[in-house]
Amino acid sequence: MIFSEARSREEYRDGMATITRTIKTPEFVYKWANIFSDTLEIRGAWFFQYKLNSESLPVLLEIGMRVAGASGITRLRGVNLSLLNMHLFCGENNDLKVI
Repeated sequence: MIFSEARSREEYRDGMATITRTIKTPEFVYKWANIFSDTLEIRGAWFFQYKLNSESLPVLLEIGMRVAGASGITRLRGVNLSLLNMHLFCGENNDLKVI
């Protein structure tokens, strides 16, 4: 995995998140990401969504095999996910590192 970041959806309009914010990534998110990535043999940009149920336990909603629509906030923070994806699929991923 080259990059990981968690965001919360703060406001919705017509089923789309209109306000999001980055949050501290919960530890289980890294575990889930590795399980999904390894099991599905994912290559390239992808994301997953979860929500907390009534018992505050995370429930998987979706795994998307694309750059997330709300990833523009990540670009504003200095990480260009589309460009990283392009480098990966062009075979230029040997030295890709994002902190």
